[in-house]
Amino acid sequence: MTDDELLKQFLDGNESAFKELVSRHQHNLYRFVWRQVGNHDDTSDICQASFVQVYRKAAQFQGHAAFKSWLYKIAINLSKNHHRSAARQRIDKNVEPEIIEKTGSDTGCENVLDDEQKARIKSVISRLPEKQRLTIQLRFFQECTLKQVAEIMECPIGTAKANYHHALKTLRQFMQGDDYE
Repeated sequence: MTDDELLKQFLDGNESAFKELVSRHQHNLYRFVWRQVGNHDDTSDICQASFVQVYRKAAQFQGHAAFKSWLYKIAINLSKNHHRSAARQRIDKNVEPEIIEKTGSDTGCENVLDDEQKARIKSVISRLPEKQRLTIQLRFFQECTLKQVAEIMECPIGTAKANYHHALKTLRQFMQGDDYE
């Protein structure tokens, strides 16, 4: 059953359809949000808030984009709000980037990298401009298509492609040993 069918069933009063949507998306959404905020408590809060918003605003979903795109857009907005709030409260702005989680990803790519390489790649990704960073995270770690990336980021597909291209170019330079500044 598709996400859209489950959402329709939920709107028709079937609470278990919503539970199925949560079950389908909670793990990948958690991993995506964790890459945005970097700690368990905030990630859990943002994921829960994302699903609460979906629950409350399900009737407003128009289906112009995929359900997954809508869910991730909500999570991105909540993550941005979290960063704005945290920036106002942060005293120490020189926080070291977290090391990529050791559980690996669905792509399996992280499993072949040693911890030092993971940390260096994570550091480079964290320093990319926000749109490039989000594009790489959505495309590579969440395996979204460029069309889905464009929907989530509310931009033309050409912009999503350009962000992805520029981010990959920077990552290639890093892998070839060029310093990233």
